[in-house]
Amino acid sequence: MVEAASEGAASRIKPMIDRLELQNAANMDRIAERAADLAVARITPVLERLDLQNQAAVERIVERAGEEAAHRTMVVVEQLQGQIGAVVDALEASERRLNRRIDDLEARLTGRIEMLELAVKMLSDQVQKNSHDIERLAAEVAQVRAHLDAHATREELLKLEARVEELEVRAGIASKTD
Repeated sequence: MVEAASEGAASRIKPMIDRLELQNAANMDRIAERAADLAVARITPVLERLDLQNQAAVERIVERAGEEAAHRTMVVVEQLQGQIGAVVDALEASERRLNRRIDDLEARLTGRIEMLELAVKMLSDQVQKNSHDIERLAAEVAQVRAHLDAHATREELLKLEARVEELEVRAGIASKTD
């Protein structure tokens, strides 16, 4: 799951980086063309004002100015590529740190889940044992009740004793004193 999330993040970042690189390349081409056009536009009036006799010399100067502007533009493009590479490296480092944190968290949670599963199993076994003990005790209580129901209650014994004493009095038999 963690690996899938990392791959998902990488797959979302990769198209963005590719798109930025393509946009930067297209922008750099436009900038280089514009810089060359501006350089030509600035140089041409100056050359026309100077009224140079040698058209070949004018073309060489214009060409060199365009090449210099293109060279400066390429230097800027290379600097941008370096910065983009630094951003990519930083993103990859962040992804690695995030993956490590996710892996650590997963390991800790897995250990805790295993402990909880063991505790639930132990409690389940204990509940099952207690259920059997309760059933056994319920059966014993039923037996004791049945046994007690077979014997006279205190109230019944007191009534019987009163009747016996009454009979003894009628029969003239002396009762035994406790």
